[in-house]
Amino acid sequence: MSEDILKRAKSLIQIPSHWSLIIEDYCQPNESAGYTLLSWADEEQNEGISMQLDPKGRLTKLSQERKEEKTDTKPLSDVDIKIIAEQFLLSHYPDALRALTLNVNEKLENKYRFEYVQFVMNLPLPNSGCFIEVSSTGDILEFHYYGVKKEPATPTNFISKEQGLTEIKRTLDFNLVLSTIYAHTYNVKEQGLQLIYEPNPSVLNYRADVFPPTLTINHEEEIPPQYVTLPQQANLNENKKWSIVELIGITDEMEVIREVDMGEEKGVVWQDRNWEEKDRDRTVEGFISRQTEGTVKAIISKNCGKLNSFIWFKERSGNLSLNREQCLQKAIEFIQKTIKL
Repeated sequence: MSEDILKRAKSLIQIPSHWSLIIEDYCQPNESAGYTLLSWADEEQNEGISMQLDPKGRLTKLSQERKEEKTDTKPLSDVDIKIIAEQFLLSHYPDALRALTLNVNEKLENKYRFEYVQFVMNLPLPNSGCFIEVSSTGDILEFHYYGVKKEPATPTNFISKEQGLTEIKRTLDFNLVLSTIYAHTYNVKEQGLQLIYEPNPSVLNYRADVFPPTLTINHEEEIPPQYVTLPQQANLNENKKWSIVELIGITDEMEVIREVDMGEEKGVVWQDRNWEEKDRDRTVEGFISRQTEGTVKAIISKNCGKLNSFIWFKERSGNLSLNREQCLQKAIEFIQKTIKL
């Protein structure tokens, strides 16, 4: 069965011969449900292809990550890109466009995104149809097929927008809060901390056929945070500048096995020099284990060299058994060292 699936997958898209199969995961609880997940990657895992097939061998997901190469090839026109997207969809689901309608057609950076969905009551039906992303040179980068869904029943009555607005005005409140506003999300010239009014509740949904509203969100009672001044540590060397490896606790027995460019940040992964892979389990669980077992991972700002985050997957042992107060002191000391980095 696995050989048939692999042969079918390789017939769908060209996979470079020097790439290795890193994930081969089968989940088929019965004849009508389940999936096959396959992934190939180059040796450095900087480029790769992942795909998911249903029990009948039909493609349901595809994702390609390729290095951008400079080329003299002229970008295709918007019309040609759309034709490529639809031809790809129809090659896998010949009847798809009978039930689906183009809902999103947008140009992103070096690629185009198309979404074909079902429409019910002239509204797009969530989680129906598919989306396709195509590069400006015509390569399929992303594909996800959700399928044709059963249409919901049409309500016989609708409340008016005026009734909904009246209810919102009656119930909506605002809280004055400090929040970090990011330029890539909001229309601001400079990002940073801003004093803003936050709506409460932040999300309002009303059933269109019932009034007064019956659709409410249950909010868990939140314990308000408490803020205290960070105390100075008397035993902290104020003149010492701590390196990232010192802060994290990287030992001489470990080495950098991977660095990843993440735009404004970079990821660094350390692992024991003598670490050996136990077995070649190609399931998703096995892949995650290979990527994390015995490692320490950190995210570092490329602009200022500060440590943004890190996590230990490598197991450590020792004789310490600290109480809450001692753990708090360790945390405070770490923050002080990070500030001095």
